[in-house]
Amino acid sequence: MRFSIPRSTKRGSLELSTNAIVVIVLAFVMLGLGLSIIRTLGNNTSDAIPKALGLADLDQKPTADAPLTIPDTLKIQAGGTPTNIKIGYYNADGSDHQGVNFIFRKCLDPSAANSAEIDQNLPTVTTLSQDVSASKAAAFNAIIKTPTANSGVAGGKTYICEFDVVDGTSTTVLSKQIALQVTS
Repeated sequence: MRFSIPRSTKRGSLELSTNAIVVIVLAFVMLGLGLSIIRTLGNNTSDAIPKALGLADLDQKPTADAPLTIPDTLKIQAGGTPTNIKIGYYNADGSDHQGVNFIFRKCLDPSAANSAEIDQNLPTVTTLSQDVSASKAAAFNAIIKTPTANSGVAGGKTYICEFDVVDGTSTTVLSKQIALQVTS
């Protein structure tokens, strides 16, 4: 007696159902939509977040002869309106400066009687502090705001101010006199 094993005549086939195709297409569409939304949000918030600033982005590069690059006459608005500026600093000392930042130390109002000196409610300088090695330069994005209080610097005047570079311990490492023109 002879036994035979029945052979299957069906061949293997690859079938994709309509539902599977729809799910795959929707997945790719959702992925593309999600990525475009993230990119759009990233582009819109990049203006609000300070960008890293390189020395190449400065109009004037700081050097050993001109270690602080800030305009000789700085124009800002009164009433707490922020003004963005770029500052360059060159560390001409033989030692490293840790946590470099900037402040207005004092201002002089030449139009006041006896040229009144102002040392309170001065404009604030907001920037990310940086470590600057000896004989190296760094670039800073800074936001300068006048106080909203009535005392201190007022709109419609020009002041002579001491603009200081300070380290992490608030020790002045460099000072420069600038004219600060506050507009209303």
